[in-house]
Amino acid sequence: MRKFAVLLSVSTFAMAASAGVTYIDDDFESYANTAALDAVWTNSVGTSADTFLDLDPLNPLNQVVQDTTVTSLRVQEFGPSTGGLIWSFDYYDTVGNASDPRNYGQLLADNGGLSELLSMGQYNAAVGQDSNKYQARVAFGGAGWFNLNADRSIGWHNFKAVIGPSEVDFWVDGVLDTANLPHNGGNWYQARIGSALSSAGGAAYYDNYSVAVPEPTSLALLALGGLFALRRRS
Repeated sequence: MRKFAVLLSVSTFAMAASAGVTYIDDDFESYANTAALDAVWTNSVGTSADTFLDLDPLNPLNQVVQDTTVTSLRVQEFGPSTGGLIWSFDYYDTVGNASDPRNYGQLLADNGGLSELLSMGQYNAAVGQDSNKYQARVAFGGAGWFNLNADRSIGWHNFKAVIGPSEVDFWVDGVLDTANLPHNGGNWYQARIGSALSSAGGAAYYDNYSVAVPEPTSLALLALGGLFALRRRS
């Protein structure tokens, strides 16, 4: 399990804080095998041969989930939560700036039907996507797929979305990348590993998957972190 030094923005947390809730906090170390993983992260698309429990490419003592190059998707439902979430995961990029990967994590909201879908990772199937950059998506809030500022490189990276009632900030490796994007929101209820698309460019690995509402007492520290990061970037 890797540790990233991360400073978080709370520009999207302009709301009354309630008690912190952790919906998902999974480092994948507790599973005896892929069958045990299946009981928590359901195979929505593909099989246990397509996304499965594996060993960290850099640390054979660490368990991770590998998402292969074929069409696959795992899901876990939670909550639901109406906002104020921090969604994050570690992502091992196996190919860097290769042009074909379509590997990413997803988070879904429902408001009587699918109302928002956020994605972070690598996606090169849309016009204008830069194979040298990572991508993110706000499916229904207006942004669609877009290039993040972070450069791709082979190895582990941390993707984080700080989600407020109507806006989301995207962070990569502890750096505020793209801020204040509008989203349609709703009841956030499902986390996903994988894209449900084939990825000719290569496989990916996932670790330390988290969906949580921060503790009220941590919001002041988060605010200080956001201000510090913004000052450094100004």
